[in-house]
Amino acid sequence: MEILFTEKEVKIIEKLLKKIRNREKIKPPFPKYLKELFDILDENDRLKLKVEELNKKLLIKKMEIDSIFDLTSASYWSFDKKVLVTLVRNLIMGQLGVNKLIIFSKNKKLIEILEKRGVYLKEEKIKELISQKVKDCKNNILPIDDSFLPNFTKLYFISSKENQNGIGVLIGNKIGGIEITPEEEDFVQTILMQLNIMLDNIELYHSHLEKVRIRKELSIAKKIQDRMLPYKNPEWEGIKVEALTLTSYEVGGDLYDFLEDKKNYYVTIGDVSGKGISAALIMASAQASVRSLLKGGRKDLKSIIKRLNKVLLSITRSEMYLTFIIFKIDKKGEFIEYFNAGHLPALLFKKDGRILELNEGSYFLGMFEKIDGKNGKIRVEKNDKILLFTDGLSEFEKDSKEIGVKGIKEYFKKSDYDIKKMYELLTGGQKIKLKDDLTIISLNF
Repeated sequence: MEILFTEKEVKIIEKLLKKIRNREKIKPPFPKYLKELFDILDENDRLKLKVEELNKKLLIKKMEIDSIFDLTSASYWSFDKKVLVTLVRNLIMGQLGVNKLIIFSKNKKLIEILEKRGVYLKEEKIKELISQKVKDCKNNILPIDDSFLPNFTKLYFISSKENQNGIGVLIGNKIGGIEITPEEEDFVQTILMQLNIMLDNIELYHSHLEKVRIRKELSIAKKIQDRMLPYKNPEWEGIKVEALTLTSYEVGGDLYDFLEDKKNYYVTIGDVSGKGISAALIMASAQASVRSLLKGGRKDLKSIIKRLNKVLLSITRSEMYLTFIIFKIDKKGEFIEYFNAGHLPALLFKKDGRILELNEGSYFLGMFEKIDGKNGKIRVEKNDKILLFTDGLSEFEKDSKEIGVKGIKEYFKKSDYDIKKMYELLTGGQKIKLKDDLTIISLNF
């Protein structure tokens, strides 16, 4: 049998094995095979360190995945920004072992502090400092020092789709002064990206809820407004009355009404400047005021106009105005009295082919305290027609041009004085989106 080691060598090996971790204390030279053994042991040590390093990275990745899972889960049961920000704070501070943290958002130039721990500077000062640092910053990690914020060492910022917006976090070293590793930096950035997405989703969610709420309220407002307008055309002796009204939004600023007392029929039409809810509110106030004035016994048209102007001035503070026409038709006579307050002219189509524009009156209401002008008076005969309308009709575009009052005259005649046929001629029978509210009234004697 071949002897591999001498007795002396065996003793040396035993001694080496006992002190293998302190072999640097053993004096060389070593036999060749021992050197090879040491190389193997060194390689094992290097591999062990590498495995430990990989385990750390895996741990951080697991921590990252667990954190994203926690965040994602939280987003399903909570659409509260504060809840998610608090969760991110706990994740970063708990997983990294830091005791100083500031989470902030940037919306264009506005900085909002969402969460802070371990910093006692006034919030306005912190906002000012952050604003300077992330002024033109996109996705980035920015080193900072005590001259910026004491005991803070890193600023992480993640921008949204629009680079003017984003979310960031300021943190200091870990407890014990240990610096944050690149893997931990990746963890922070991943968490921030996830939070950024979720906050965007929360904003979209609340925006959707707000739109749903507004749509619901507008639907209710439309029903109320529809009930305020005449639900059917009146059946007046000797006069065929037709009306058509359409809004460019859910609710509009056009108004019209048909009223009567023992001696007279009344027709009103008006147009509030602007569109939507604000115009609809003014429209409702104007219509209610006119009804109240007529029921209260006020019959003089200029007197009604003056009173309506005062009501509107008290509501609008001269920020909006109303154009308005009121007609008073004597049930027994052949004359019509009217007052035009800055509205487009009513058109009187005489049976002999003439077309008269009824402009007598004053300027629009709700802007000036004084109302000048006088009532107009016209004589009507059998087969005469009167057309009243708002600027949604005169500004209607045909072949990329507004038809104007001249076009209205032509189309009303072409339609054989039928307002529904007239509208079909204008639209070609197609459903279109109106630029403005549109109201048409015809009186055929």
